[in-house]
Amino acid sequence: SDIAPKYYDKNSKGISNTWIETIKNCVAEVACDFTTNRMMSDYFSKYYNPMSVRYNKMIENDYAMARTISSWKRKMRREWSKVEVLNNSTISNVSGALVLGNNYEATLTVAIGNEINPQDLGIEILLAEYNKKGRLRIKEVFPYTLKGCENGVATYVCKIVPDKTGAFQIAARMYAKHDLLPHRQDFELVKWL
Repeated sequence: SDIAPKYYDKNSKGISNTWIETIKNCVAEVACDFTTNRMMSDYFSKYYNPMSVRYNKMIENDYAMARTISSWKRKMRREWSKVEVLNNSTISNVSGALVLGNNYEATLTVAIGNEINPQDLGIEILLAEYNKKGRLRIKEVFPYTLKGCENGVATYVCKIVPDKTGAFQIAARMYAKHDLLPHRQDFELVKWL
């Protein structure tokens, strides 16, 4: 609120010395955050160094990690069409609205067969809302946890405690996951429930 008055406080030549002084001080304070030095430091610490470490792990022991990931991906692609939701309970105790701070639970029973490890499935409920451009944006994610697995049928439970208000769209999705993948976008298998 001090900025606007400084901008309009101009001398007879139409120049605002207080505004210029403020801008110069601002540039002096933040300039070090906007240098190619800082950019390169960020690239190395966030991307290049972690990828170098990952590359070295991938090629250790005659590419053992790469072979493990490749084998797992082949198995998941082969078995993915057999994964079937048997029961998808709605969120418990809901009569049209989720109340802020209340506890809710959803249960999902999935036939995974005998080839897929139940830990290799990630399942989550998503709360999304439309932004000003009419596009859905995810606001909250609630993961399911494995409750148990018997005879190729896994049960997952999701505990939900809403902490945001608003009108949300609700969806659930299931995806293939593995601890050795660098990120979720590294594998394409997703089912919307």
